[in-house]
Amino acid sequence: MVSSILKSTASRKVHDLWWKEKKLQLAVSSAIVEEYLEVVAEFLSERMHYEFALRFTDAARVSRVERTQRYKVSRDPKDNIFIETAVAGKARYIISRDKDLTVLKQFGRVQIVTPEAFLKEFDL
Repeated sequence: MVSSILKSTASRKVHDLWWKEKKLQLAVSSAIVEEYLEVVAEFLSERMHYEFALRFTDAARVSRVERTQRYKVSRDPKDNIFIETAVAGKARYIISRDKDLTVLKQFGRVQIVTPEAFLKEFDL
């Protein structure tokens, strides 16, 4: 998500499928939103940061879920929130470049793929 707003890549295409084309539904928890906003704060102007934050309030594009289970499956404990949120939100995919997540490939029903793999799987 963060890399999608900073450069034009497969991540940007996935972002556009979500935000512009409304073809994807994003599941986020409060913990994920906090992390995203903290990370982008150093890269974005105050106005752009505010606009980015507003995206997480759009109920048509974002499912806000709270984690109900805790898992310890990622090599990086900070990444477990993405798995916990995906499970709570009944997501089918986690789309990430984070190697600590992508090495898992799948957790339960949730497939963990790179943006490129996701786009390729759906011919996008």
